[in-house]
Amino acid sequence: MSIGLSGMARSFLVATVLALAGCASAPPSAPAEAPEEPAPATAGFTPAELVGLQRCSNLAGEAFLMATFKLQGLPLEQARDRHAGRSTDTLSALESVYRSTFGSPWEFSKEYFRTCAQRSAGIDSMTRLQTPTLCIWNLDVALVARNQAQAGQPIESVRRQLGFSSSESEEIVAGAYRTQRPARDYAADTWNRCLGITPGG
Repeated sequence: MSIGLSGMARSFLVATVLALAGCASAPPSAPAEAPEEPAPATAGFTPAELVGLQRCSNLAGEAFLMATFKLQGLPLEQARDRHAGRSTDTLSALESVYRSTFGSPWEFSKEYFRTCAQRSAGIDSMTRLQTPTLCIWNLDVALVARNQAQAGQPIESVRRQLGFSSSESEEIVAGAYRTQRPARDYAADTWNRCLGITPGG
């Protein structure tokens, strides 16, 4: 899996963005702009496919953080130590990150999700995966914004440094500063809302 920068912005957020993940080094570079806002799309998937997509969305969020660690120079052995005791799926994601070549954790996360969805949910159509893939971008924005909020960084800094114009992305950032949910839980909530999923429903 090889992913280019594709014009991704090189401005960096403050170093505390990954505090929840236990990493004090520099956070991921910001995407140049938000994608088009998707419409809820659960009607297009079977219950079994939704289960697979949910699993892949969780792993894509983990892959986003892992890809950031790798780009910051964290060696594989140290990354393995950080994730010792995690699930087989998570450890497999870690190995995939360190085998791959990419320039942006944002793009890697989306590509990882698409590949996972093809294998785990049996969804080969890129058209069917378009909205879920856009929802992964929202999930990653939620991870960044909530980590920033938990670290005490001002919301204006996050808005300025992400530099997007999407009203949906703006609401994700604002919500990150209203909620008390941990970053990973808030990111999962954001994914569910984007795709129109009611947890437990």
